[in-house]
Order: sequence, then structure tokens, then C-alpha cells
Amino acid sequence: MTENSTVSVIVINYNTPQLTAELLSSLRAHSESSLREILVVDNDSQADSRFRPDSPDPRLRVWHLNRNLGFGKANNFAAEFASGDYLLLANSDCRVTSDILSQMVEFLDSHPEAGACAPRLMHPNGESHASARELPTFENIGASRRSLWRRGKTYTLPAVDKRITVPAVSATFLLIRRELFLELQGFDAEYFMYVEDTDLCRRIGEAGKSIWYLGDLTVVHHWGASSRKSLWRLAQEHHRSIRHYFSKFNPQARAKNLYFTCKLVVNLFATLVATVVVRLKR
Repeated sequence: MTENSTVSVIVINYNTPQLTAELLSSLRAHSESSLREILVVDNDSQADSRFRPDSPDPRLRVWHLNRNLGFGKANNFAAEFASGDYLLLANSDCRVTSDILSQMVEFLDSHPEAGACAPRLMHPNGESHASARELPTFENIGASRRSLWRRGKTYTLPAVDKRITVPAVSATFLLIRRELFLELQGFDAEYFMYVEDTDLCRRIGEAGKSIWYLGDLTVVHHWGASSRKSLWRLAQEHHRSIRHYFSKFNPQARAKNLYFTCKLVVNLFATLVATVVVRLKR
């Protein structure tokens, strides 16, 4: 890797044009030296919520799609046009307040064994929230934050302030080697949203590369800004993604997969009931 490694930033906009604009503004303000290009995919946003740049930027490319490809497919689409040494996959509801991007680039430049890295995520109020996790198993998935049965071994890892290797990180703000991403054929397109990042991290590990959580670097994250209006739909997609992950990586465990599918259906039904109850109380 050269001393002047560059980054192609990929952002998926879905009805969050103002947040997308603020993210890009923060990156330009704090990470100018690392930016090669900015690739924005508008994932079939509503007409008044499409991303439209407010000023010209020769490094910026924007695609307005006429259908929602989902998170993984949209990132894969943009990655085909990228030319930077690294890809930064950044949610539109993130914000940088310092030049952490150059520090992430420097880290990967100096650690050839590392395939990707991610910082610690923080709510706007300064509270950290976890973005690193174990790989899902039948034993630990019950401890997932989206599970209603909340039992099992540790799944989500604590938001520490040091640099450690972890099995998986969220793609909320993920820096990955572009060649590695393309070699792995990007995200599995079977996932519409959720779990595709965990799947990718698993395949990065299987390719002999490590995943690093850089807890001393922080990014502000406005949690779930693009998904608040479609919580039930996204609950369905999350459950479908979990089922796909377990079927994909545990194809021989047919009985366990069948039992697990039944638990997911029950959990999803309980989520629906809870959603209806909350709305009736409003």
C-alpha cells in the first residue's frame, strides 16, 4: 500500500437527504486528505427525500435508483465504480468530528494482516453504543438486542476505548480494503438489510484477514434515522436475514434450523404485537 492511500466513500441514501449532506460535509471538513471520491446511491427515496448535492464537487457521483436494492446490493453497486485503495461504507446518519479517517487508513496501511476496521460509535449525547459482536451461533443469538427471549451466551461486545481484534463489526462506519471487498464479491445480495455486515466479516476472517475495533476513535451515530418509519418491515427483514445466515453457514443442521425458524416466527409475531400495542397507546 502506498503512503498516500485514498478512500472511496460509499453512502446509501434512503429518505435522509439532510443527514447525508451533513455526513458528507463533516467528511470534507475533517478528512479532506484521504478522500478520493464520494459515491452516493439513492435507494429509491421518495421524490422529496432524494439526495441532491447543494454544490458541485468533481469527486461526487450520485445514482438515483428506481427501486430499493437494499443495503448490501446498493453498496456492491457503488463499489464497482470505486477506485480508492479503501472503501468507507458509512451510514448516512453518521457524523465525524475529527480526522479519524486518516487514522483508520494509517492503521490498515501499517497492519497488512487486517482486512477491515471500525471505530466506536457514539450517540449525539456522548454515550457509546456497541458495534462489535461475536459471530452468531444457535447458543448466543438469543442475547441479540433484537431478540425478545434475551437468553444465551454473549453476542454483543462492550464498547471499549481500546484497539482489539473482534469477530465482527457493524458496517455503520466500516473501512475495508477495496481489493478484498471485490475479491469476496462484496455483501451477500440475499440480505436486504441487517446481518450482511456480520456475514462479510465472517468471510473476511475465513480469507485469513482480521477485523479490528478501534475503540479509541469515535464517530457520532444518529441511530436508525432512515428506518424509523418502517419498523415493522425492517423487523421482518432482520428475522429473514438471521434465518438466511444460519441456513447458509449451518446447512447440515436441519433440525436446529427448523427449530430456530419456529423461534424466529414466534419472536417476529411477538414483535408485531408489541408494535401494535405501542401504537394504540399513542
